[in-house]
Amino acid sequence: MAEKLFSKYSRDNKWLSVADFFRLCEDLLGPESKNRKGELQKIYKKFNTCKNDRMTAEEFQGCWDQWINKLVNPKTALIIIDVQNDFISGSLALKNCAAGEDAAEVVPIINKILEDHQFDVVVYSKDWHPRDHISFIENVGARDRHPTCKFRPEDVNINDEYVFDTTPPTKQILWPMHCLQDSEGAKMHPDLKIVPDHIVTHKGTRPDFDSYSAFFDNMRASQTDLHERLTERGITDVFVCGVAFDFCVKYTALDARNLGYGCVVIEDACRGVDGKMIAAAREEYRKSGCLLKTSKQLGEYLNREVGHPEMVH
Repeated sequence: MAEKLFSKYSRDNKWLSVADFFRLCEDLLGPESKNRKGELQKIYKKFNTCKNDRMTAEEFQGCWDQWINKLVNPKTALIIIDVQNDFISGSLALKNCAAGEDAAEVVPIINKILEDHQFDVVVYSKDWHPRDHISFIENVGARDRHPTCKFRPEDVNINDEYVFDTTPPTKQILWPMHCLQDSEGAKMHPDLKIVPDHIVTHKGTRPDFDSYSAFFDNMRASQTDLHERLTERGITDVFVCGVAFDFCVKYTALDARNLGYGCVVIEDACRGVDGKMIAAAREEYRKSGCLLKTSKQLGEYLNREVGHPEMVH
């Protein structure tokens, strides 16, 4: 496909000018590309590595692989983060956290998203902790304290950042025991719609590593199988929702962008932990290229013959 496009739009089958590239994008993406010439010019310059305004076949192949193909052949995943009993009505219920937000409110919104829209795959992530997990305040005395830690085990409180004496040192926000493997609290909320042929990703499964992201643990010592499974299905764009907006949703979305996915965070289908951290998270999303949208705006990004140009950066 890339070779045919290059042959059709290039000069003597040797190179594409900026004008040729604009014409190619307009034919592929439709009239809206005319309103995005500034962005298209940046894309052209990014892949015209010789910086001579003559994009070669090899340079165009890179542009195809990393940008155009994702628009022409978009495949989508809905990633539903940690809609589990303990975060809704259990030991770490969000309504008892600083922001006072009720995580149960995301359930009907997510259900409606699943009813109204078709995704190529739906992912459910689950915190899945062993009883001796490093994030549990109940276990704070079980590991050595790093000399830089300003707390002693007997003085530490929930939400404090404790430093464990590991190599390198592990900075860990402490939480009450939650989402124990095979426990009632680790189950998905009973009203959450579970679709056929879904993927379940377990995170935080190792005792000495917490994992906010559905892709990696916090220390980057290991990763889940989620990226591999999405890659196998050719997924280009992810839509992320669930809890918490300023923790697990955020780190999943940021990692998705770093891994090359287009990413939309569905803000009304998320709830957060702390008001200040929620505000800071919005800025982090924007800087990373994640789009913040509501569930009512999803049709603009899903009901298209080609992908939305904003989804690929």
